[in-house]
Amino acid sequence: MQQIRRIFDRVGIAYLIYNWMDRKIWAKFMLNVGVNQVVSVCGENFGSVKKTGMARDLMIAAMAEVIPVARQEGVDLNEADIIYWLGVVDSLSDAGKPSMRQYIEACRPSEVALFSGTVVALGQKQ
Repeated sequence: MQQIRRIFDRVGIAYLIYNWMDRKIWAKFMLNVGVNQVVSVCGENFGSVKKTGMARDLMIAAMAEVIPVARQEGVDLNEADIIYWLGVVDSLSDAGKPSMRQYIEACRPSEVALFSGTVVALGQKQ
């Protein structure tokens, strides 16, 4: 990591170093499980999860399902993580779509089963 840091410093690339990388990875997984899957499966865009209603409720519920699974794996995700991601989602373009949605539109395989299947499989370990 220190070698990469020196290279980035030398060439002027901005970066952040997280001491709790596993937490960051789980938090990003929470976003993917909630936003990307819901927008993709519902056949919508980001605007659908930015407004009050079924899609937003489903997104929040899907993200909440990741919390106990992450904790079981030793990572302390919590409601504050959901609130953080809601702020990120609310800043996105209404017309935008995650790549997962674009894959479905193009009739290509998507990660829906991978994300949801991982949450289910880890949840069953409890």
